Amino acid sequence: MPLFERSVKIREQVFGREHIEVAIGYNNLASIHEPMGQYAKALPLHERALAMFEKLLGENHPSVATSLNNQAQVLRALGQYPKAIALTWRALSIREKVFGAHHPDVAATLNNLAMLHRALNEFKKALAYAQRGLAINEKTRGSSHPEVATNLNNIARIYDLMRDPAKALPLHPRALAIREDKQGREHPDIARSLNAVADTNTALGRHEKIVPLRVRAQRIARLRNGPDALWRAQHGLLAAHAREGRRELGIFYAKQAVNTIQGLRTRIVGMERGTRGAFLQDKMQVYCALADLLIEQGRLSEARQVLNLLKEEEFFDFIRLISANDSRIRAIKFTAFEQPWHVRMQQQMDALARIGAELAALERKARLGVTDAEKARLSTLASERAAAGARLGAFHRELETAFGTARKPDTASADAILRELRKTLAALGAGTVAIHYVTAENRLNLLLTTAATQIARSVAVERRNLEQKIEFFRVALRNPSISAEPMARELHKLLIAPLAADLTQAKARTLMLALDGSLRYISFAALHEGSGYLIERYDLALYTEVARENLQRRPVANATIAGLGVARKIEDFEALPAVKAELESIVKHGAAGLMRGDLRLDQQFSVASLKDALAKKHPLVHIASHFVFRPGNESTSFLLLGDGDKLSLSRIREDKLDFRHVDLVTLSACETALGGGRNAQGAEVEGLGTLVQKQGAKGVIATLWPVADASTGLLMQNFYSLRMGGKLNKASALKQTQLALLRGQVTIDGGAGNATQRGLTTAPGAVAKPGGTFVHPYYWAPFILMGNWL
Repeated sequence: MPLFERSVKIREQVFGREHIEVAIGYNNLASIHEPMGQYAKALPLHERALAMFEKLLGENHPSVATSLNNQAQVLRALGQYPKAIALTWRALSIREKVFGAHHPDVAATLNNLAMLHRALNEFKKALAYAQRGLAINEKTRGSSHPEVATNLNNIARIYDLMRDPAKALPLHPRALAIREDKQGREHPDIARSLNAVADTNTALGRHEKIVPLRVRAQRIARLRNGPDALWRAQHGLLAAHAREGRRELGIFYAKQAVNTIQGLRTRIVGMERGTRGAFLQDKMQVYCALADLLIEQGRLSEARQVLNLLKEEEFFDFIRLISANDSRIRAIKFTAFEQPWHVRMQQQMDALARIGAELAALERKARLGVTDAEKARLSTLASERAAAGARLGAFHRELETAFGTARKPDTASADAILRELRKTLAALGAGTVAIHYVTAENRLNLLLTTAATQIARSVAVERRNLEQKIEFFRVALRNPSISAEPMARELHKLLIAPLAADLTQAKARTLMLALDGSLRYISFAALHEGSGYLIERYDLALYTEVARENLQRRPVANATIAGLGVARKIEDFEALPAVKAELESIVKHGAAGLMRGDLRLDQQFSVASLKDALAKKHPLVHIASHFVFRPGNESTSFLLLGDGDKLSLSRIREDKLDFRHVDLVTLSACETALGGGRNAQGAEVEGLGTLVQKQGAKGVIATLWPVADASTGLLMQNFYSLRMGGKLNKASALKQTQLALLRGQVTIDGGAGNATQRGLTTAPGAVAKPGGTFVHPYYWAPFILMGNWL
């Protein structure tokens, strides 16, 4: 690395900063950083090289195509697939134009496209690109070229993901044989091949072959400093050993995998939030698999530690507003039994890394010629490499024996984290419990924590089946003309019933729900146990890592409020007549209203007035308007302001609107709790409620689907009335308000209730007639409380 950095500096001094040779130097240096997982260093180098190539050579030069491809490779590693596809398509266009449709460089670009579409689960597209690339390479380079091996591995991986491993199996040995013959048995690509072969053997149930393949992949990945192949090998060893009943050993390897990924995360801390989130997407399975196995083994406090690491990204996004400290640079802890074995493994792996680094440097130098002393050193290093590999193989066999007779693990460090959570629950009052949900492929784990204990339960259910039920439930909840109760009962059996006896034993009154995946987008309040809804039994709040520092903070007495809203018709957005009454019943003006504060309606509601309200540090902020959420696009997902402006999610983030002083933000609009879809960087777009909470709000009331104007206005008036007395906390006040609608105690007086929604669409059957009620969950269940519920 120092030699490459020195080379770039020399090029800059000799040629100046704007020269082709300098661009080549940037490209070469970036290509060293990328396989080491140093993406934050590689990406800007590639960007600088590309800009220079375009300026000096023109936008359609082959060097521009090469630079585009290289940059796309880094973006692929970071999970920014759509952006990488765009760059790769541009590279393909240039290469086809310059070289024709059957050139090896075209084949390489097609293979890159195949890998990107494979990552997006677009398997038919991926297979077509990969097969076209293979045909070109076999014709132009011959059937034993390393690029042919790359094509073969890619096609095999696509077949694996299409659940057709029988087609993948014969491709792997051919690819591996080519690579070993042409690149050597220790080349970084060999580790990738070995992991791919192991994946196929796993799918075919040929389990006896898997551990040797993963062990060899792990050794090569560490020897050649390939952290991506390393964590995949370690994760594979988790699955292999757990399947054979060696669960303690599987946990040990899974912890190694998590720590490898954590190391990679520390290398991208300076990159933008979307990039960090996208990077984690294909690695979440490692954390979840480890947590799943720990829960199965009864090692509950360790499982919570793993889940904390997984959720740290969102917590860091919050604390960085007030601190430059990076709390994420942490590793999973090993038990007292595991720690000595971990130390020994690290010593062996570090020895391999030192040998590999010196070998790589000498091998690069050998292309230009080496001295006799350096030749001798190469020979010595080859012997040391073989000896180190043999020692590591023996160590793995020793591990199997030791962990086969392992005692119950000492979980003291993880227990400290559990004690912290229990202390928080105790401080929040009797009957407060936390429930963490962990979704595995064929099982749903439920982790219940009380001030006194922690309990794990599990339900056998395939992830796909669970997600299908969730989607059916969401559809039913959004349509007041049909009953959501049948699906509400089915999901209650999966999500709550396994813990029913435990919740009774704990005398639970408030459930803090830490939700996983698509569970975040359903209303737990509307789950039905047969005799009633869940909201009739418990106060509910969503728990996130963002909220953990604020959970015990009590609300300010006699708090003031900023009420902002839109009642008039604007463009395609219908008028919301209930908003005016809603705000005037809450914000004191003359003799009316509940609380002192500022009211900004229609034209008075602007970005400036919102910033002014935040600057005045009102503890309560209430926003009633239309909100449009477009999955995958935070630039066109927006809150409609009263002056006609559209405040997008991206503007809220970029302007760094500061909600840190706010005890409660109420987002009385459509789908403000909803997130989803991938943006151009491959990261999931957050909902308005999540974003506001990340920017400091202690508690947030948000919505899961388009809400009706009339019922929402009445619900909000009731909620604040109950809060004003000071006897009910946020969760209890929201519960009692929802129950009032459910039990028909809130009705439309006089004229017909309007069916206008605080968005662009109207739900079927949403019109409430004079004297009509709002008993269907459509009206009361979309409102969820996130974070501090006191």
